[in-house]
Amino acid sequence: MQTIIFGGLGTIAETSELHRASFNSALAALDLPWEWSQIQYQEMLNAPGGKSRISEFLASQDANLVSSADTLHALKSRFYLQSLTQQKVEPRTGLTDLFARFATREVRFA
Repeated sequence: MQTIIFGGLGTIAETSELHRASFNSALAALDLPWEWSQIQYQEMLNAPGGKSRISEFLASQDANLVSSADTLHALKSRFYLQSLTQQKVEPRTGLTDLFARFATREVRFA
């Protein structure tokens, strides 16, 4: 049996806007004075790792805030999970058909 591995956020569905909105909700909940635009967030995605990316951003704004990175990330994750339960997230175009074709050939997905 063959296996196809899908890795990384946004591989099966476009979720970057949900992540950005969740970060903005977390920033507001922590009374931090930023709201990330789509362009700014896309630029931030060039750096690897969620928590390290947040730490870098906070350090660039105010070194005293770096210790808030874990709290910000945890709160963002909570908002993100809430948004997934409240909004319909569609698979990327063509993936449903691709999954169906591979399922008939006994291909596993991971």
